[in-house]
Amino acid sequence: MYGREYRKEFFEFFFFFQAEDGIRDRLVTGVRRVLFRSAKAKHHNLYSEEEVLSNAAIALTAGRGTSVNLICNGLLAFARHPKQWESLASDPTEMPIKSAVEECLRYDSPQQSLDRIASRDIELRGQRIRSGEKVRCYIGSANRDHMKFENADNFEIKRNPNQHVAFGWGIHHCLGSSVAQVEFQEIISALLSRNLKPSLISPTIEYEPTTNLRSLTRLDMQLG
Repeated sequence: MYGREYRKEFFEFFFFFQAEDGIRDRLVTGVRRVLFRSAKAKHHNLYSEEEVLSNAAIALTAGRGTSVNLICNGLLAFARHPKQWESLASDPTEMPIKSAVEECLRYDSPQQSLDRIASRDIELRGQRIRSGEKVRCYIGSANRDHMKFENADNFEIKRNPNQHVAFGWGIHHCLGSSVAQVEFQEIISALLSRNLKPSLISPTIEYEPTTNLRSLTRLDMQLG
């Protein structure tokens, strides 16, 4: 019973977005963009109700872990590179903040690796991969590729271009990526507006014992 009521309210919430004139101008960032497009697609019979709800669930829940990792890893990077924070504080406007977030994503990606299953036989750099075999892709390694990025191991918030793959690429690009990006942009903006900067209280840093996510379990930090 509660599941059906929740489903009904959730779906009505979506169609609030496509019912108002001018809603496109207001829903321009983060998860709201996903919700709007999903509702419009359902309205034009491009998505089923099930697909709309599935997309919404991904945007609202799957982005949470990514957001937490990005925020923690990004603040840690700034704490270890105070001159980069000072550079950002000298110009705390939208584009420099967006550029800084992209570098945080590249430098210490929220997700370090993921599995993929080959859809066909392929040879990659002399290695034969057969259809149906599982392959682990290391995002963190790709984002530190010295053939792709100049000074790849340096944290440089003005890096341009910065074509990282922290959220995948092409049709496999993470649906919740804009949620994580906007959240961290807002956090950075709020800290800068209050003249706060991240600094470490203790050098002890601890992570979840996994090669999949870059998740901190201990980060002793102050904002002051």
